[in-house]
Amino acid sequence: MTGWRRHLGICTAVALVAAASPARATATLTCDVDGREFAFHVQAAVGHEALTLSGLRGELRLPKEAIAVELGSEELMQFWIEGEDLRLRFHVFAEGDKPDIDLVVVTRSKGPTDYRGTYRLRIGDGATARRRRGDIGCAVG
Repeated sequence: MTGWRRHLGICTAVALVAAASPARATATLTCDVDGREFAFHVQAAVGHEALTLSGLRGELRLPKEAIAVELGSEELMQFWIEGEDLRLRFHVFAEGDKPDIDLVVVTRSKGPTDYRGTYRLRIGDGATARRRRGDIGCAVG
Protein backbone atom coordinates (compact mmCIF):
# COMPACT_ATOMS: atom_id res chain seq x y z
CA MET A 1 0.00 0.00 0.00
CA THR A 2 1.42 3.37 -0.95
CA GLY A 3 1.81 6.21 1.56
CA TRP A 4 -1.19 8.26 0.46
CA ARG A 5 -3.49 5.21 0.39
CA ARG A 6 -2.42 4.20 3.91
CA HIS A 7 -3.00 7.77 5.10
CA LEU A 8 -6.44 7.80 3.45
CA GLY A 9 -7.29 4.45 5.07
CA ILE A 10 -6.27 5.69 8.52
CA CYS A 11 -8.26 8.92 8.11
CA THR A 12 -11.32 6.96 7.00
CA ALA A 13 -11.07 4.61 10.00
CA VAL A 14 -10.73 7.54 12.41
CA ALA A 15 -13.74 9.29 10.83
CA LEU A 16 -15.87 6.14 11.12
CA VAL A 17 -14.98 5.66 14.79
CA ALA A 18 -15.71 9.33 15.54
CA ALA A 19 -19.06 9.14 13.76
CA ALA A 20 -20.06 6.01 15.68
CA SER A 21 -19.25 7.53 19.10
CA PRO A 22 -22.06 9.26 20.98
CA ALA A 23 -21.84 13.02 21.41
CA ARG A 24 -20.28 14.14 24.68
CA ALA A 25 -21.53 17.63 25.36
CA THR A 26 -19.97 19.53 28.23
CA ALA A 27 -20.83 22.73 30.00
CA THR A 28 -19.07 24.96 32.49
CA LEU A 29 -20.27 25.26 36.08
CA THR A 30 -19.46 28.43 38.02
CA CYS A 31 -20.58 29.54 41.49
CA ASP A 32 -19.69 32.83 43.17
CA VAL A 33 -20.07 34.69 46.45
CA ASP A 34 -18.06 37.82 47.01
CA GLY A 35 -18.58 39.37 50.44
CA ARG A 36 -16.50 41.08 53.11
CA GLU A 37 -16.57 38.09 55.46
CA PHE A 38 -16.77 35.27 52.94
CA ALA A 39 -15.70 34.82 49.32
CA PHE A 40 -16.18 31.64 47.31
CA HIS A 41 -15.52 31.01 43.63
CA VAL A 42 -15.54 27.66 41.84
CA GLN A 43 -15.44 26.51 38.23
CA ALA A 44 -15.63 23.02 36.70
CA ALA A 45 -16.53 21.23 33.50
CA VAL A 46 -19.83 19.36 33.71
CA GLY A 47 -19.78 16.10 31.80
CA HIS A 48 -22.39 14.31 29.75
CA GLU A 49 -25.83 14.40 31.40
CA ALA A 50 -24.35 16.16 34.47
CA LEU A 51 -22.91 12.89 35.78
CA THR A 52 -19.34 14.11 36.23
CA LEU A 53 -17.42 17.22 37.19
CA SER A 54 -13.85 17.59 36.02
CA GLY A 55 -11.16 20.22 36.23
CA LEU A 56 -12.72 21.63 39.39
CA ARG A 57 -10.81 24.58 40.76
CA GLY A 58 -11.75 27.34 43.10
CA GLU A 59 -11.07 29.21 46.27
CA LEU A 60 -12.68 29.94 49.59
CA ARG A 61 -11.61 33.00 51.61
CA LEU A 62 -12.50 33.92 55.18
CA PRO A 63 -10.66 37.22 55.80
CA LYS A 64 -11.80 37.54 59.43
CA GLU A 65 -10.27 34.13 60.25
CA ALA A 66 -7.23 34.72 57.99
CA ILE A 67 -8.12 31.60 56.00
CA ALA A 68 -7.65 31.20 52.26
CA VAL A 69 -8.09 27.72 50.78
CA GLU A 70 -7.71 26.51 47.22
CA LEU A 71 -10.44 24.05 46.27
CA GLY A 72 -10.12 21.05 43.99
CA SER A 73 -11.87 17.75 43.45
CA GLU A 74 -10.42 16.41 46.73
CA GLU A 75 -12.57 18.85 48.72
CA LEU A 76 -15.78 18.13 46.78
CA MET A 77 -17.67 15.57 48.87
CA GLN A 78 -21.01 15.53 47.00
CA PHE A 79 -22.64 17.13 44.00
CA TRP A 80 -25.71 16.70 41.89
CA ILE A 81 -27.41 18.49 39.09
CA GLU A 82 -30.81 16.92 38.58
CA GLY A 83 -34.04 18.45 37.42
CA GLU A 84 -34.09 21.99 38.79
CA ASP A 85 -31.59 21.27 41.61
CA LEU A 86 -27.88 22.01 41.69
CA ARG A 87 -26.17 21.12 44.97
CA LEU A 88 -22.56 20.99 46.08
CA ARG A 89 -20.85 20.07 49.32
CA PHE A 90 -17.21 20.88 50.05
CA HIS A 91 -15.24 19.85 53.11
CA VAL A 92 -11.77 21.11 53.99
CA PHE A 93 -10.14 19.07 56.74
CA ALA A 94 -8.35 20.86 59.58
CA GLU A 95 -4.61 21.35 59.15
CA GLY A 96 -2.34 22.81 61.80
CA ASP A 97 -4.18 25.64 63.52
CA LYS A 98 -6.82 25.92 60.75
CA PRO A 99 -10.31 24.50 61.54
CA ASP A 100 -12.48 22.11 59.52
CA ILE A 101 -14.62 23.96 56.99
CA ASP A 102 -17.86 22.58 55.59
CA LEU A 103 -19.70 24.40 52.79
CA VAL A 104 -23.07 23.32 51.38
CA VAL A 105 -24.55 25.03 48.29
CA VAL A 106 -28.28 24.49 47.58
CA THR A 107 -29.73 26.12 44.46
CA ARG A 108 -32.73 25.86 42.11
CA SER A 109 -32.93 26.69 38.44
CA LYS A 110 -34.17 30.18 37.63
CA GLY A 111 -33.61 29.95 33.88
CA PRO A 112 -31.85 27.87 31.25
CA THR A 113 -28.38 28.40 32.76
CA ASP A 114 -29.04 30.37 35.98
CA TYR A 115 -29.24 28.81 39.46
CA ARG A 116 -29.97 30.80 42.64
CA GLY A 117 -30.02 29.69 46.23
CA THR A 118 -28.18 29.70 49.52
CA TYR A 119 -24.95 28.50 51.04
CA ARG A 120 -24.40 27.18 54.56
CA LEU A 121 -20.90 27.46 55.96
CA ARG A 122 -19.60 25.83 59.13
CA ILE A 123 -16.16 26.73 60.46
CA GLY A 124 -14.88 24.34 63.15
CA ASP A 125 -16.69 21.56 64.99
CA GLY A 126 -18.96 21.08 67.97
CA ALA A 127 -20.33 23.80 70.20
CA THR A 128 -17.62 26.29 69.17
CA ALA A 129 -18.37 26.02 65.44
CA ARG A 130 -19.13 29.31 63.73
CA ARG A 131 -21.90 29.30 61.14
CA ARG A 132 -22.75 31.58 58.26
CA ARG A 133 -25.33 31.52 55.53
CA GLY A 134 -26.19 33.70 52.62
CA ASP A 135 -27.21 33.94 48.98
CA ILE A 136 -25.26 32.35 46.13
CA GLY A 137 -25.52 32.29 42.36
CA CYS A 138 -24.36 29.54 40.03
CA ALA A 139 -24.46 29.09 36.27
CA VAL A 140 -24.21 26.03 34.04
CA GLY A 141 -23.75 26.78 30.39
